[in-house]
Amino acid sequence: MPETDELTTVYRETIQSLYQYVSWRTGGRRALSEDIVQETYVRAFESWHKQKIENPMAWLRSIAHNLLVSYYRKKKPASLEDLGWDPSSDAVPTDSPEKADWIQWGLTQLGKKDSHILEMFYFCEFNTREISKELHISERAVEGRLRRARQKLKKALMKCGHPSGGYSSVREA
Repeated sequence: MPETDELTTVYRETIQSLYQYVSWRTGGRRALSEDIVQETYVRAFESWHKQKIENPMAWLRSIAHNLLVSYYRKKKPASLEDLGWDPSSDAVPTDSPEKADWIQWGLTQLGKKDSHILEMFYFCEFNTREISKELHISERAVEGRLRRARQKLKKALMKCGHPSGGYSSVREA
């Protein structure tokens, strides 16, 4: 088992960044963000001694990401009509938790590559150069993948958000 001091140091060095990462994805819902962050640390510290962790923040983000995906796969977002938001627009809404639900739910409907590149660009605020270095592809390829991923996300949101097929409230699937 690792030393308590080591775990305390990792916690202190990562808590603010991890909370920010989660909070952005939950639309600023404090209770949900705190629950996800707490569960992330519980899972991380339970398995900490089983492996050598070179980059604790990346590892914690990965755990938090998986928890968020699980959470949003079980949710059906509120009606788009009620929100007054058109997902066919290019703007990524950050002004309400309900719109964040739609974005996160939509990302769970995409493949891992598409959702990952959108998250890097919009949530991690990487530019195309940083993404190209991370993914080991050209900037032009990043631009194309971002464009196609945006189109897939819009299509998924529009399909599910159509008034005749929309949902009237956030509920368990």
